[in-house]
Amino acid sequence: MVFLGQSALTFLQDFHVGVIFYDMTILTLKLAILLQFRRIFIPRGERSVTFWITHLVIWTNTISYIIIIFIEIFSCRPIAKLWDPLITTGRCRNTSLEYLICPSFNFTLDAAVLVWTQKVIWSLHMSTARKLKLGVLFLAGLM
Repeated sequence: MVFLGQSALTFLQDFHVGVIFYDMTILTLKLAILLQFRRIFIPRGERSVTFWITHLVIWTNTISYIIIIFIEIFSCRPIAKLWDPLITTGRCRNTSLEYLICPSFNFTLDAAVLVWTQKVIWSLHMSTARKLKLGVLFLAGLM
């Protein structure tokens, strides 16, 4: 039988809560960047391809992060089983697989945002130097 001290259990619980807050924070930051992108590059009232793809990226990120957050919260039943190995009743999903899939999906979403913003920036009618500066600015914002 594995024995963990109270400080280890507290750490594991805090880690679990921290991961959830991290995901909520990242979602908020991505939405802020994408909404700013929409505000800058899409004129009010325009319903172009850029408008629809930007909205698709915004909603895909939002829905995906909400699903990821719920998966992280409800990976185990009871929830405390996730950080307390002494709980023998209940069950957990394959959390190792979740910890592999969620970051991979997050990386894919980041890459989609990066590619989309760069595509729009490089299609603007301005000098290459200005496009490069703007592209680097958005690249830094997504890191």
